[in-house]
Amino acid sequence: MQNDILYTKILYPAKHRGQLFKLIQQAVYFERVTSGKFYTFETALELKETKERGIIDLMVSDIIYTGLEMQKKMDDQDMIIKGGLFDGKKLFATMQMITAENVKDFIDYVIARPVKYTGNTWKISETFATWVTSETPRAIK
Repeated sequence: MQNDILYTKILYPAKHRGQLFKLIQQAVYFERVTSGKFYTFETALELKETKERGIIDLMVSDIIYTGLEMQKKMDDQDMIIKGGLFDGKKLFATMQMITAENVKDFIDYVIARPVKYTGNTWKISETFATWVTSETPRAIK
């Protein structure tokens, strides 16, 4: 039916089977707030650990940029976070202080619970902000 996801098994010669590879396996793609994906289906063919770190750093930069721009607009979405890793902090200030480890935790969560993300392209800053305001649920490792 329309919007169903069909999983198939293929031989995919990925060089590095890290977090981005696992997102690609679930057809979860993240893009910048301005536009443009951070990675594509083909990315895993050339991906190495250092390149994956670089892409995650770009995601961090995008989230920080979005938090700064939203704060400048005095947007009414700048709520106080209740619960989770950032309890009691303002959303946009939190977005400006996140780290690669925070983004990796978010990606781990998406990998562990891909159902709502699978088959779509999402703005990393928006989905990360939703995760933060939802008490930063973490994947059990």
